[in-house]
Amino acid sequence: MDLPVLKSAKTVEQGVEYALSTIEIEEKRDPSRLKYLRVSSFPFCGTQWLLNFPKAVTGKRAETFTGSFFTSVGTTVHNSIQAIMDRSPFLIQDWKCFACGNVHTFCLRPKRCRKCKNEALQGREHEYKDDILVGHLDGAMQLTNNAIDILDYKTTSVRKFEEPGYLPDVGNVRQIEAYAALKREQGFNVTGWTLIYILRNSAQRRYCTSTKFYGHSFEEEYPRILKRIARYKKDFVCAATAQELSDVEDMVSRRRLRPDKEDTNDLCQYCQYKSLCVDNKKLTPRIENSIKVLVHKGMPK
Repeated sequence: MDLPVLKSAKTVEQGVEYALSTIEIEEKRDPSRLKYLRVSSFPFCGTQWLLNFPKAVTGKRAETFTGSFFTSVGTTVHNSIQAIMDRSPFLIQDWKCFACGNVHTFCLRPKRCRKCKNEALQGREHEYKDDILVGHLDGAMQLTNNAIDILDYKTTSVRKFEEPGYLPDVGNVRQIEAYAALKREQGFNVTGWTLIYILRNSAQRRYCTSTKFYGHSFEEEYPRILKRIARYKKDFVCAATAQELSDVEDMVSRRRLRPDKEDTNDLCQYCQYKSLCVDNKKLTPRIENSIKVLVHKGMPK
């Protein structure tokens, strides 16, 4: 990319600031990520996915110093937590055997590998995958009475940590509650979830629990979460397999924009395409033209 011309750096500070504030590193996007609906994309909007599709396939992602810095901090904090939590007798996650590579899924740490009897096991995120949906959850905690609470670790800024109203992030909630509902559907005794927010500059912690967020038990919220996941799946399949404009009209017509509809803020609050959407069953001309272009060029197989 073209950079603003700076003929010379009069001071070291000027040279460093020019680099850190101006230069971006371009990285290619991975089109294979479009084959599945990812829990990390929740709350999911099929219209947004359609309009982002051309860029997701052919575009590049620009990485700035700030973005790279916070991503690295988040990764480092996550790895530090995981290294400690791996030694907890209450942690449920996946465990890979160093010797034979066998993976023990979503369980407390085994004393030894069930396949080769080796005692060297490494903890890892638990992968959830079905024919449409894929995701990775940090882990879960085994509580009394065999109850299970799903865990997710997040780093955050001082502002969000200290000022009311910022935490928990609604996207974080939609993702962790999905994992909780999906594991419960598989037969595990999941009774709630907990988001652990870590302040980047001091390692202070704040815990956001399902009961505190909902104001009632996860048991009451469970059916609604499953319906929400089913809707996300339906919208994704509709968008990803579209061949004609009529194939996506039903998906777009089910947009949740009215105050009496669920997910209004979840789907639209920060969406760059919000101004294109309408509060009825008709497509705006801009959305209709964009979808026609996508259908003409072909959707991902």
